[in-house]
Amino acid sequence: MIYVWCIAILLVACKSAEKVVEGSGNQNAIFSVAEPSNQQTVSYVAANDRDPEVRKAAVEKSTNQQTISYVAANDRDPEVRKAAVEKSTNQQTISYVASNDRDPEVRKAAVEKSTNQQTISYVAVNDIAPAIRKLAVEKSTNQQTISYVASNDRDPEVKKAALQRLK
Repeated sequence: MIYVWCIAILLVACKSAEKVVEGSGNQNAIFSVAEPSNQQTVSYVAANDRDPEVRKAAVEKSTNQQTISYVAANDRDPEVRKAAVEKSTNQQTISYVASNDRDPEVRKAAVEKSTNQQTISYVAVNDIAPAIRKLAVEKSTNQQTISYVASNDRDPEVKKAALQRLK
């Protein structure tokens, strides 16, 4: 009952549109979509809501880069982390996620967004997923890294991509 009151108060206070997100089971989670003046609420929901779909919707509406960075590096759901990476402008966070995230799709999104050549080189040499190493090789401008990968990578497709970059 308190939960229902909190939602009602939040919706009235926000004076913004609503988005219905299907929750688990038969429950619906109602999330108030942000107006600029409501970014504090959006940030809180993005970092703390129990429902990953609600957190993802909040990340997509957030303009707070600090919150987006936190979610990209720490959320327990890979889809939410990926959405945060795609929204992030913080290259330090993007580099961290590209090098350390446990989910290959999240790392891929981070590599695609990265402009840090040191990170791209690290991923090209060290990522466990050949497709991500290949992507990093294709983005790399470091000829030393590309040459190393062409000589030493254990995956033929990654080697081929590196050799093509050397020509």
